[in-house]
Amino acid sequence: MEDILSNRIDDEIKKCLIPLHVMQYLVLNPKYYLKQNIITINNSFNNFILIAGLIYIQIFSIANILTTMLDENITQYNSIKFLYFASYLDFGYRATSFTLLFFINYFNSSNHVIFVLCIQKIYNLLGIIPFLKWYSIINWVSIISLFSFYFITFICFFCVPSITPFLVNIYYFSVLTYDAELLHGSRLVQLLTKVLKLFNGQLKSLGHGVCNEMYLNNWFCSYDLVFKCYEHMKRMYHLSILVHIFVAFVQGLVNIEIIILFSKYNYEHNGKAYNPTSCLIFVWTIKNLLLHTWISLELEHFYDTLKETQDSCILILGFHSSDKSKQLCKNIMRFHRSNFKEMRTFGLFHINGCHSLRLVMYFANYSIILLQFALL
Repeated sequence: MEDILSNRIDDEIKKCLIPLHVMQYLVLNPKYYLKQNIITINNSFNNFILIAGLIYIQIFSIANILTTMLDENITQYNSIKFLYFASYLDFGYRATSFTLLFFINYFNSSNHVIFVLCIQKIYNLLGIIPFLKWYSIINWVSIISLFSFYFITFICFFCVPSITPFLVNIYYFSVLTYDAELLHGSRLVQLLTKVLKLFNGQLKSLGHGVCNEMYLNNWFCSYDLVFKCYEHMKRMYHLSILVHIFVAFVQGLVNIEIIILFSKYNYEHNGKAYNPTSCLIFVWTIKNLLLHTWISLELEHFYDTLKETQDSCILILGFHSSDKSKQLCKNIMRFHRSNFKEMRTFGLFHINGCHSLRLVMYFANYSIILLQFALL
């Protein structure tokens, strides 16, 4: 526990966290302070960035709703009354959800720090973790891909005439904060899964040899730390995921209705149902669903890896292993039964692979209902 409280991390751990750390500063949403291998909770400067980010987003939310009401590119669609309702709805849940994300990150800074320090402790107990270099590279690739998507979408909105005003495009760039939050969570889940896989690989060696008591204690301590990381992760992201579920589902259905109404409007006035705005809105909707599916599948993979640990323990108990090895496996299985619970969003949903499929299924069903009403 003293190592955890020292707040110092090794260079290998720092390098794999740097991409995520930089991303959070870019979206004005820092989660901890990291300097010279020392990690601490957000200092005054980081808290100032958090507050500045919240103010920036709220100002642009107000500017967005005013622009929607006054800009001539949008007022030409006066006959589409739903467009104004969608704008008010967007303003309401954006302002609320961004405020929630601010408080989530403000109060969860210590959880993020403890998560990283627990990973550091596991690193010390298990030895060199070989996948950290590739993990860091994939972090950079994921972040660059996300920012590239926003940049390309911004260019498309800006270049296609008579779609949305420039100020509204800037506002939608702030939505990157949502997706960065989900990307950050997905990458941490994968890190924890990879650490657990490394633990499983070493655990299987118990069936082929004898280890001294110190190694057995280190393994159980590592497994305990994995669960501590998981518990802190649930505190950090269960509300963030709920916010993103609402955004992905409700905004997705609103977007589908806008696409339908735009298509009808263009067909009635221009004889063509196709509209470049509709294509971009549809791509944006799919992006939201894919991001939520990603973190759900990462959590499902983590649950499966935990099950593999239990299976390995059962196999070791069947081998002619030492009594101490068998006792370790019994302790691991007992600890798992008494402590493991799937992540839930305030008791509403289990976040796993099936949940992402249900979300997509409900979204598809309600989209079909909207199409049926449009064709009446």
